[in-house]
Amino acid sequence: MRFVDIWKQSHSLILSPFFEKSDEAESRRITNYRASISIQSAWRGYLVRREITRQRKAAVNVQRVWRGYLGRRRFEREWDLSRKRWRRAFFDKMAIRIQKVYRGYHTRTRVLDYYARKRYLQDLQLKNESIRSITKSNFQESVAQLKEE
Repeated sequence: MRFVDIWKQSHSLILSPFFEKSDEAESRRITNYRASISIQSAWRGYLVRREITRQRKAAVNVQRVWRGYLGRRRFEREWDLSRKRWRRAFFDKMAIRIQKVYRGYHTRTRVLDYYARKRYLQDLQLKNESIRSITKSNFQESVAQLKEE
């Protein structure tokens, strides 16, 4: 055999599988390209979803902290109001108690004072008797004048 024939034969043995593989790779290139685009798209989607999830968790955390702050502030206001109401009720009750004691004392010493009332009634009786005696003497004088006439 000649060198050229051997070369052609070996060349075809070596190059034909290469070209077959190359043709096969070219036919799959579009499929692989689409597959790589699909993989990259899925990866970017995963990254975006992960970022959105991270941001959502951060937003929830901020909302949680803010609502906790508002809740604690509201509780403090309610607690202060409750303490003020309690103190007001306590002091109102104490004022009522003081008024009650004073009114009882005032009534016992000034209004219903037995000895003062007794003195008042005695003075009134004396005034009554003096007015009666004056009226009686005036009546007797007027009767006497009528008899004289």
